[in-house]
Amino acid sequence: MKSTVWRVLEPIPTIYAECWLRSPAKLIDKSACSKCGIGNKYEERPSPLIIEWENWGGENKVIGDFTWPSGGRFIVKETVFQKLNEIFENLNSGPVEMIRSSKIKNTDSYQRPPLVELMVDKQIPFLPETTTKVAYRCPTCDRVQRDLIGVELKYERWNKTLEKSVKVHKKRKPGKGLILSKFDIDLEVPFFRVTEFSDAIFCTDSIRILLLSLGLNHLDFLDYGEIKK
Repeated sequence: MKSTVWRVLEPIPTIYAECWLRSPAKLIDKSACSKCGIGNKYEERPSPLIIEWENWGGENKVIGDFTWPSGGRFIVKETVFQKLNEIFENLNSGPVEMIRSSKIKNTDSYQRPPLVELMVDKQIPFLPETTTKVAYRCPTCDRVQRDLIGVELKYERWNKTLEKSVKVHKKRKPGKGLILSKFDIDLEVPFFRVTEFSDAIFCTDSIRILLLSLGLNHLDFLDYGEIKK
């Protein structure tokens, strides 16, 4: 039986507080192609992770178990990190700082609960069977940026006829998406990244089942591929 590769991400739409990343990676080696801009080297993970809360619609004031500041990083409540670390024992965390925002009148969300960044350091390669398309090829340096095709998608789009946003859900096509080797999967590491798609965070079937059983909120899962036996 094949095992699924799940992308872990923020639900759309969300009822929980959202934030902006305010600690972008610093440029450490400017060696980019003059045409495409690809090739610069950046600090891998600026620390502390600095965020600013948003308050869209005046409703998103509750901080979820998971928070998604973009940039391929994610934040969890300290209690959630402790719970997961009791299971895996090898997780790493980083500090989180919060900038006060003039947009938020109620500042309770800045005081509690304590938050940490959950580090995702494991990165594995994908197999040649992975289905991708070339999103961009630089005519100068020939560097290529790829998009995965055939993966599960959930998003909202504007329907002109109905004059409102509607939900769109496309299931993964059989045999499409990321194809990974079981020999690259570390069962003691709950989350991992994949080469060329390192802004995304992934997990296996067993980790998805565990996270759901713990009743953790503010996270969703998309079927992004499979693990070859």
